[in-house]
Amino acid sequence: IERSEGDAAPLSLSDLEVRGALVVGQFGRTLLVRLRDSNVAFALKQMKKGALLAASALPHALNERAVLQRCGAHPFLPRCAAACQDAAHLYLATDYCAGGTLGGLLRIHGAFDEKVSEFYVACAVCALEFLHERRIVSRGLSPDGILLGADGWPKLGDFGCAKELGGAPRTYTFCGVAEYLAPEIVLCRGHDTAVDWWALGVLLHELLVGATPFVAPTALEVYERIARERRPRLGASVSLYARELIGSLLVGDPAKRLASQPLAGAQSLKEHGFFGGVDWVALYAKRLPPPSKPVVAGPLDMSNYERCDDNFEGTTAVNGNAKDDAPADHPAFAEWSTRTGAAGDDGALAPMMGARRGSLLWKKATNVVHAAGAFRRASAGGLAEAAR
Repeated sequence: IERSEGDAAPLSLSDLEVRGALVVGQFGRTLLVRLRDSNVAFALKQMKKGALLAASALPHALNERAVLQRCGAHPFLPRCAAACQDAAHLYLATDYCAGGTLGGLLRIHGAFDEKVSEFYVACAVCALEFLHERRIVSRGLSPDGILLGADGWPKLGDFGCAKELGGAPRTYTFCGVAEYLAPEIVLCRGHDTAVDWWALGVLLHELLVGATPFVAPTALEVYERIARERRPRLGASVSLYARELIGSLLVGDPAKRLASQPLAGAQSLKEHGFFGGVDWVALYAKRLPPPSKPVVAGPLDMSNYERCDDNFEGTTAVNGNAKDDAPADHPAFAEWSTRTGAAGDDGALAPMMGARRGSLLWKKATNVVHAAGAFRRASAGGLAEAAR
């Protein structure tokens, strides 16, 4: 984020005015803010340092920032413009998507027809292809993790569990959206980008039916159904192509999962009959009309987001309620300030590579599952038996 030409001082948190809370999560909240004396809207993710340290979740925040720095060039991925910290919080500033979430739209309609589902899933394929080419695993795909702009175009927005794999063949962190976890995550076998293609199959199922294939009363039952690959048969109302695609993605062996083969990759998905009507070039260029355009009254309109409870106490200052016991000079937070090569602390917003004023996208931080040791001990025997 940069001031207009002629302004000497960089922007800071004091230049932002809070309009309301969009999401309240385990480690903080996401705020709708605007530049004072303007209608330029941002979404500011505010994470509590103490909560991150207590849950050993700081690596997730660092991974999220590193991944967002590489996403700005893609039409269906967020562009994060700035990051900073103060004594109590870490901050990520992104463009505000005023259209709400795909999950909110799905709850209104109950389910989508295949043409509408094809559009949103095709956009997700393009985004995941971009990430996987850079050895980035998302682990955040779900309707609530897909944001809609005022123009109706979607962007993947949940990167709280994203990670750059680099040269490592796999990673072992148990995290993601519960009903979207692949068997190799549930069984703690190690996983790579193939888990995102499993999640894509779950997404398509939920968009078409209105429920995930592994829904259950408790998380443990969800994990057991995933490990056993127990899912209901789709009815005749779902086309053969859709059933084939879901079945090809929800394959327990990641090596046999569609799009997971190194040579074919996402191209094998694009060539599937379900996407027979998609013009991939026009889709990427956003030359196609989205199936739904949200009603947005203005750049600061929050009406497309579900109301969340927050003890914000009405203050308009970003850090007006700062209460946290994490010391500002804790060594674990030094990397947050050095990622961009700028200071990025004391509330000064350090611009990220390629960021422009007004190019900020809301980060949806919700519904993330972190495995606890108690769950691992209680379920390891049962899940191992399920895998046999």
